[in-house]
Amino acid sequence: MANNCLALIALSGAAYQMEKRLFERLPEVGEAIMGKTVVMHPPQALHVTHREKRLAQNPLHFVFIGNEFYRKGGGEVVRAFSELVEERLLQPEQVRVTLIGDLEKRVNYAHGQHQDDPFFSKETEKLISQHSLFEHQGFMPNDQVLSLLQRADVGLLPTWAETYGFSVLEMQSCGCPVITSNVRALPEINPVTAGWQVINPLDEDLDYRVTSVQVRDALRQRIITQLKTTILSIVQDPEQIGVKAAAAIERIKTEHDISAYQQKLQALYARQGASL
Repeated sequence: MANNCLALIALSGAAYQMEKRLFERLPEVGEAIMGKTVVMHPPQALHVTHREKRLAQNPLHFVFIGNEFYRKGGGEVVRAFSELVEERLLQPEQVRVTLIGDLEKRVNYAHGQHQDDPFFSKETEKLISQHSLFEHQGFMPNDQVLSLLQRADVGLLPTWAETYGFSVLEMQSCGCPVITSNVRALPEINPVTAGWQVINPLDEDLDYRVTSVQVRDALRQRIITQLKTTILSIVQDPEQIGVKAAAAIERIKTEHDISAYQQKLQALYARQGASL
């Protein structure tokens, strides 16, 4: 690698490990590249410094945001809440669920050649219309999203696949702790101290590997089951929201601070001067 390349930046530990695996077969190249690779999680502006205490009489407000509705886990979210209501484990008036995403985006690249039958999306839309706890919007401008998140209680991103998880940082910066899956960098940016995780087996790239319709459906059931357990836990003990919200805000302060990120970048560029 040329000397004028000062550093390569990996957005997460997951990205670093993927790159490291990529160069295992080319050690003479990989050694030089990995020697200049550093992990620097992206910066995130903090939108609140503390979370206001929620009013106990208000329904718990959950928010799902994902333009690619089905790839981000929207179908599983709808089924988890619907099943809880239908099983009488949850009363509709106890919660509100805001769904933001395009219901027409039905292709889930994480499923590869094992895409869902059209019945799945049709049934999802039917459940949204049947249950009064759901409110769906296809799109919402970012400033409105940030305002919504500052009023909401819990974010939802039980995604099937993710490159990083920037929306999680936005939610945390608004004092809104998040339920995520455990793919790629999500466990790094959403530790259980600051949110909740839906945990499933991962492949070497920290992804869900869907090798058949049966595997897809088994994964889906695991996601739904864990979502239901987590949602019930939050409804039964809403005090945990404030604890995790405070931890989420603190991790944005300490691990995604804009000034600290700029200083790290300046330190990398300073290597140029040191090498002259």
